[in-house]
Amino acid sequence: MRYNSYINNVKATEWGLNIQLAYLFSWFYELPSWAESVIIENESYYFASKNKAVKELPLLTDKPDTMYRYYKKLESLNLVNIKKIEGKDYVNLTSKSKEWNSIPGSQSDNSENNPTVLGNESENNSDLNPTYNIINKHNTINNNLYSEKDFLEDWGKCRKAYLKLPTHIAKLEIFEALNFKKATNIFTREQIQSAMKGLFLQEIISFSSMTTKPNHFLERVEQYYMAYESKDFKQYGSKKAQE
Repeated sequence: MRYNSYINNVKATEWGLNIQLAYLFSWFYELPSWAESVIIENESYYFASKNKAVKELPLLTDKPDTMYRYYKKLESLNLVNIKKIEGKDYVNLTSKSKEWNSIPGSQSDNSENNPTVLGNESENNSDLNPTYNIINKHNTINNNLYSEKDFLEDWGKCRKAYLKLPTHIAKLEIFEALNFKKATNIFTREQIQSAMKGLFLQEIISFSSMTTKPNHFLERVEQYYMAYESKDFKQYGSKKAQE
């Protein structure tokens, strides 16, 4: 079962999603970070088992048939494409769906319509309420020197320090590079390093792929930066709770 789900309220409203569909789509959106994939006509499709979805999203339904109806509804909204391969359901995220992770504050500063992991900004941008947009205002100058090579070096050092595991990544994937560029427009190198610690220090890592390649991390830099700053290392559960 998932411990957290992240919903972009702006996009959910814009696309006409109710809470059930937004809840499921947030799960679909994370499939590239951990699910088995196949390439069909130059497009990536990710294995999205209805039974696993039922197990991961218990608030939605306990019936695979009902879950599949939600799948088809998201497909009818042009957010995903679904293919049956040897009796298994595979999901492809459409170009429209990739707007789900649009950067908060990219259209207008201090707007109530810009979501963050922690919620909306206060109107006064108080120092007591640090958010994505506040970081953006102060840290867009010095990151021209923070290269992809530097990032991968930092990623490797952090993995080795906290997980005792080596890293063999020579280059970011295209979608990872795009998210890296977005992150460097908002965060300094030091803040991204702190965000890495916010991920690697989590007591529970739901899927090994969350820390194998940086895709999952680069889509959630703000989340893990805030986790590090607030020392919130139980976002996916506690080791003590599992004992």
